Amino acid sequence: MRLNGWQRLWLVGTVCLGLWLVGWWPLQLAGKTHDYYFGYRWELEKDFQNPQCRAYQTAPIGSLTQPPLGEPCSYIAFRRRFDDATVPYTLEAYERHGSAQWRESYLQALALGAVATGLLSAFVYFCGLIVGWISQGFRRA
Repeated sequence: MRLNGWQRLWLVGTVCLGLWLVGWWPLQLAGKTHDYYFGYRWELEKDFQNPQCRAYQTAPIGSLTQPPLGEPCSYIAFRRRFDDATVPYTLEAYERHGSAQWRESYLQALALGAVATGLLSAFVYFCGLIVGWISQGFRRA
């Protein structure tokens, strides 16, 4: 199959767009999600080391009051609202949940990048066909 100049340009553009939207962008987006988890982890470690917070790790979350943010145990109580099934709630449970969130974020961005690359590539190729068709008409006239 021989490609003309326009098709070669389209192919190189598609590969570059794919490298960015499928290769780089999903990792960058998922990395931002994971940065949040690392910042929050430090606060959780302090709560896990506090003996007053044992109840927030083991008791049903509905039976506990939500401490104000920044107070002891507030970070455990806040996180358990999103992961109530894990008892006792530990740092490993938090990390497991964070890894699942990262993976989900990455796969969603990967799928979106692949679809966007395909659609943009098809649109540009279609535009090239239209421009070629129009320019052939001018050459005949």
